[in-house]
Amino acid sequence: MELSREQLLRMYPKLENPPVAVKHTELKRTGSSAYRSECPFCPEGVLLVRRDQKTMLLLREDNCIGCGQHVVYTDDSIAEESFSS
Repeated sequence: MELSREQLLRMYPKLENPPVAVKHTELKRTGSSAYRSECPFCPEGVLLVRRDQKTMLLLREDNCIGCGQHVVYTDDSIAEESFSS
């Protein structure tokens, strides 16, 4: 099922906001994962840390799965794992 732009924006109201630089180390973790963090922009959102689908390396850019806010991680690494170039 393909969603229209309007449907996506209703589901993820901050999807079109400009990216916000964040330090992953300063975010509050959810559960036991070193990668999952609470979204600082919405009450129920989570940032999962995106990976490249081919190389499985961490990507600096991410989106909240609750509100869609686009973030860019400014850390050098997460859990001692470097980002892709």
